[in-house]
Amino acid sequence: MAAVPVVTVGGMFVDAVIRVRMRGLRVARGWSLDNLAPRCGLSPSTLSRIETGQRRIALDQLVPICRAFGTTLDELVEADGDADVVIRPQPGYSPGQTTWVLSDGDGIHGKTVAKMRKAPDLSGGGRRLGVHPGEVAEFSTMVPHAICAHDGPVEILTILNHEGGRAHLHGTHGIDQVPYQPVCKDGCMKPNNVRAWSLAALLAASAVNHLANPKFYYPVVPAVLCTDKEGALGVMTRRQWVLASAAPEALAAAGLLIPGTRKLAATATTVMFIGFTFGHLTALRHAFGPNGSTEQRRIHAVRLPLQIPLVAWAWKSRA
Repeated sequence: MAAVPVVTVGGMFVDAVIRVRMRGLRVARGWSLDNLAPRCGLSPSTLSRIETGQRRIALDQLVPICRAFGTTLDELVEADGDADVVIRPQPGYSPGQTTWVLSDGDGIHGKTVAKMRKAPDLSGGGRRLGVHPGEVAEFSTMVPHAICAHDGPVEILTILNHEGGRAHLHGTHGIDQVPYQPVCKDGCMKPNNVRAWSLAALLAASAVNHLANPKFYYPVVPAVLCTDKEGALGVMTRRQWVLASAAPEALAAAGLLIPGTRKLAATATTVMFIGFTFGHLTALRHAFGPNGSTEQRRIHAVRLPLQIPLVAWAWKSRA
């Protein structure tokens, strides 16, 4: 007598695997045998006997059962190996966003699952739809759209089909492949934050220096604004102008540290640096005048060009 081959999957007989998965899929969907029967064209009693092992399942019965569950024959009988059960997602970084792909390969049933952490971004116009914690939004990715955080960093769980996956997740592993950069839990070390924090530190140091060494800034204050210089538009003395200018610098520094006020603070800082440029022009003109010294010429010849990178720095910190 010839031996009859026995087909097993993951140590179980194929029919046993099918029975277990049939029941698991049915229970997961909340279906009874009566609910499943019309979907696959089999009677509830036949399905019951298949699930309990009282009846062998035929190939012509497998196809409608798979169709009812929205799966394939391969997925219904695939091995239960443990090698690919645990997925260890690697973060991918792009400006204002960190992404982890939580599914392996193309994902189950052609769906890709990903988690995204978004930094606050209020840019862009058009219609806005607010999705709050615990809520879900479902839409076609064929419609032009953007996913942005509003008040602070947020984490989003996304389920994308193949078309959506290609639209949102690019690169070898479904993530934008960009050079690694150190990131803390809320993405605080990303370039836009480092730029804003560094500018805040500079403004804070300048505000302190205005109070500690006001005479250093006297040449930058236009004489026309100073009462002690009999300026036509004078409202304060030169010392008072210098001391008062420490306040907006300190406020701008504080605003740059807060994501919600960063854009406004960076815009105000840009305007402030542009205003300071006119003061530096006045100081440079006096330095090269008859009463200017060599040291003053050297100092103000350097301070004026520095305003250009400072203005650009403040403007870029709006991002």
